[in-house]
Amino acid sequence: TKAAEKGDPEAELALSGWYLTGSEGVLKQSDSEAYLWARRAANKGLSKAEYAVGYYAEVGIGIKQDIEFAKRWYMRAAAQGNKRAMNRLTEMKRMVLAYVRTIPLMSTTTGPEISLLEFLDLSQLNCLNEDSTHSLKSIVNQKEINKSDNYLESDADEQLLLNIPFNQSVRVRSIVLHASNLDQAPRTIKIVVNRPNLGFADIEDAEEPEVAQILDLAKDEVRDGKPVGLRFVRFQTVNSLHIFVSTNHGGEETTRIDALDILGLPVETTKDLSGLGKQE
Repeated sequence: TKAAEKGDPEAELALSGWYLTGSEGVLKQSDSEAYLWARRAANKGLSKAEYAVGYYAEVGIGIKQDIEFAKRWYMRAAAQGNKRAMNRLTEMKRMVLAYVRTIPLMSTTTGPEISLLEFLDLSQLNCLNEDSTHSLKSIVNQKEINKSDNYLESDADEQLLLNIPFNQSVRVRSIVLHASNLDQAPRTIKIVVNRPNLGFADIEDAEEPEVAQILDLAKDEVRDGKPVGLRFVRFQTVNSLHIFVSTNHGGEETTRIDALDILGLPVETTKDLSGLGKQE
C-alpha cells in the first residue's frame, strides 16, 4: 500500500487486484477503487495495467462498460507486446464476426447478446418453493421469452430458488425478470453459478463474494422487463445459474415471475452437457 501511494506502478496494479477481490477484515472490496488504481498504473505506461484497464472497461468494473474505450487500452498494451491484450483484441474481432453471422437469428437481444434460453437443459431445470400449478418450466419450456399466460409463483412464502442448467458453458451478461403484478415482482435477488445442489440454507445468509452478485431490482426493471447487467467477469464460464429471490416489492406472501430471459454468449469450444445428468 505504501509503495502504491508513492506511485510505484507495479504496486498500484497489485492494489487494484486486492480491491477487486477484497480481503475480509483487511480491505473492503471496491470495483471503483480497483479501476482507479489500475488506471494510475496504466497512465504510467505499465502494459499489464493498460490491459487491466481495458478489461475493466470491457466488462464494466468500476467504470461504465465501454467497448471502444476498452479497445484503445488493449491496443496500447498490445503495442508494448502484451500477449493477453493481443489475444483479447483477436477474440473481440472474432466475436464481432460471429455476431454479424447470427443477426438474422436474434429476437430478444441487446447489442452483441443473444438469449441463452435456447441452451437450457430442461431435464435438469427445477425451482424450489414453486407452486406446482405455476412452475418455472411453464415459462421457459419453449426456450424463448414467455409470451403466454403462464407464470411462475412461489408457494409457502415469497422466496424462490431457480436452478437453471445449460447444455453447454455460456457467458452471461444480463438477465431479464418480468412480472405483471408489481407488488409480487422480485426485488432482492442473489445469483450463484455452478452449484447444482444449492438449497435455501446455502444461500439465504450468503453475501458477496460467496454469491456472484446481489441485486436490488428497480420497479421499472421488473415491470418493463428490462435487461439488468451483471458483473460479466464473474459469469464467464457458466454451466448452471441459480437465482434466489429473497423479497418482492410489495411484501406479498407470494412472488410472481411472468417471464425470464438470460442474455449473453455461448462458449463455443464446449460440448453439449445435457446428457450427463445428475449422478446418484
